[in-house]
Amino acid sequence: MRFALLTPAALLLAACAGTPAAERIGAAEMSLEAGDLDAARRGAEHAIAAHDTAHLTAGELCRLALVYATVGDDNSGNEADVAMAARCIRRALAKDSAAVDSFIHAMPVEQRPLMTLAVQLCRTASADGLRQYEENDSIPTQQ
Repeated sequence: MRFALLTPAALLLAACAGTPAAERIGAAEMSLEAGDLDAARRGAEHAIAAHDTAHLTAGELCRLALVYATVGDDNSGNEADVAMAARCIRRALAKDSAAVDSFIHAMPVEQRPLMTLAVQLCRTASADGLRQYEENDSIPTQQ
């Protein structure tokens, strides 16, 4: 059911995609929609590995966070995926907090808890416990 909710958002975002990063994120979203969690995770990882996060927009980072949060939720709370979702949100908030807020409010109500969890994790002390899963990721710390 959750994957069916991603369909309108994924199709709309894929239609707007024009950059290589957006195309990779769109492919990850389509894999998620198809129920292929491993391919969705790999797609998100490729999007991050292929592009410096300084060049990703807050919206693209939110989309990546949603992919990671959904994969983490469907894999019985895989902490590494949840940590990556929180990290993407942290980067997005640093770039444009209003865009993050708009992204979350535009989401279907059923999906908001996933993003809200990622936002809460990146803003609270509990995110420190997740940092051990982030140390080897490819998202550079912004100065």
